[in-house]
Amino acid sequence: MEWFWLVAGISFLATMTLALLLPGRFVPRNLPPADVERRRLQLEMAKTFAEALGGAFVLVTLLLAWQQVVSTQDQVEVARQGQITERFTRAVDQVGSDNVTVRVGGIYALESIARDSRQDRKAIMESLASFLRQKSPVVDTPNTRDWQAARSQMAPADVEAAAIVIGRRNREDEIKSDSVCSSLNSPDSVCTLSLRGVNLSSINLNDMDFSQMDLRGARFNHSNIPFGSFRNSNMQGADFRGANLRLAEVTNASLLNSYLELANLHLVEGLTCQQLQSSHDHGAGAANLTIRCP
Repeated sequence: MEWFWLVAGISFLATMTLALLLPGRFVPRNLPPADVERRRLQLEMAKTFAEALGGAFVLVTLLLAWQQVVSTQDQVEVARQGQITERFTRAVDQVGSDNVTVRVGGIYALESIARDSRQDRKAIMESLASFLRQKSPVVDTPNTRDWQAARSQMAPADVEAAAIVIGRRNREDEIKSDSVCSSLNSPDSVCTLSLRGVNLSSINLNDMDFSQMDLRGARFNHSNIPFGSFRNSNMQGADFRGANLRLAEVTNASLLNSYLELANLHLVEGLTCQQLQSSHDHGAGAANLTIRCP
């Protein structure tokens, strides 16, 4: 900041000096030698030079001030990015902790960073999806598992936290498409995240957004998902037995070979007979259906 005022002061002194010394040099020599007329012309030229140089001084001062503002903003942004990087590193360390409470804190810290840093949002959500795939994988098949037992089993707190953070993520930067998600790894994929083969049973996921995701083989036994969105998601082989999907949306989602026994499908938006008939047992055991299929 000191250099700024030093340059401004030097510029001001230079302006005044030039305004006083230059006028006399530009007075034409062939004018009549009347001192009054010569003095008047010198004063007029001095005034003109002073105004011009004063304007130049103001312009230089404004440019220097703008440069200072830009430099300050750059320094603030660098400091902010440094803080975000530090927060991200600390949160990732917490998610890797052996203490479940610390892991939950780290997960919500990542959510906070995702809100503050748009450029890190996608990476954070992908990290949490990877955490769920590793921490809570489906370990058996729907045909061999006693899915009713999931009613009395509470989901781990860190798994629930990660699922909630993903479900309420900001989607403004995600690619929107009317095509069904096929696979996250396919060249023309429109999938946003992959929770393929993740066990999310017995979790309260009210009004969560799982649209445009790869949910193949995922498990939602006895989970509470009213008003949830599965629009354009690939839910082939997903297990929703005993889940509450009241007023959820499944528009253009794939329910091929999904399990819907005792799933509450009351007023589910976008549900079609074709989707039901493609599911396991053709959706025969689903509860509270509000559509009639032949």
